[in-house]
Amino acid sequence: AYMYSGVSQPLLGASMVSLRLMVKVDAGNEDVGIDTFTLTSSRCPSILSLPVLEPFNDQSQMRVEPGFGGNGGDYFGIANGNASDFGTGTANPETYQGIDGGHLVMEDLDGIPGFGTTVSVVWANITTGGAECVAFSGLFAEATASDSGTDIDTTDFVHVDYSVDGEVTWKPLLHFEGASFSTTVNGLFHPDYDLDGVGDEAERALNDT
Repeated sequence: AYMYSGVSQPLLGASMVSLRLMVKVDAGNEDVGIDTFTLTSSRCPSILSLPVLEPFNDQSQMRVEPGFGGNGGDYFGIANGNASDFGTGTANPETYQGIDGGHLVMEDLDGIPGFGTTVSVVWANITTGGAECVAFSGLFAEATASDSGTDIDTTDFVHVDYSVDGEVTWKPLLHFEGASFSTTVNGLFHPDYDLDGVGDEAERALNDT
């Protein structure tokens, strides 16, 4: 797992900011593990900082759509030992080096009864404390070593966006897009640092080591 940071963005005087995670993985062995979301203003012209937003020990701080669920190898929820939460379903989630304790996991979302191909998690109305900008970091991984390695397709994505207008409009903080394809399938998630919809930096592709 790697700690990834997004580009600093202005808050435009907003007293509240919301954060949204959206993920699309819709086939076997397409998985993502996520932990320790942090918002900060340390790289902005401000001395104020926002606290660690989400340790992923439970879902008490987040709004999850359509909810957590599990169907064996198809799942969306929190892996946290005896405190794991996959709604009314069960799951056999992947594990990731560098991620332990509670963390968010998902794989083959449309294999969960009642689910589509995309899920979202929203953290709403986070007080900015007068910060002028917001930056984001989080731990992200994909199980490249424990399965066939290159599973991500062109339409798959992991997006972290923010809103300062009550979730009317969303702006990007950190995106991952499919890249390194053998054809148009079976690639890896690369960070999209210039936010042009194309993954960058192959050496920073998501993995589980």
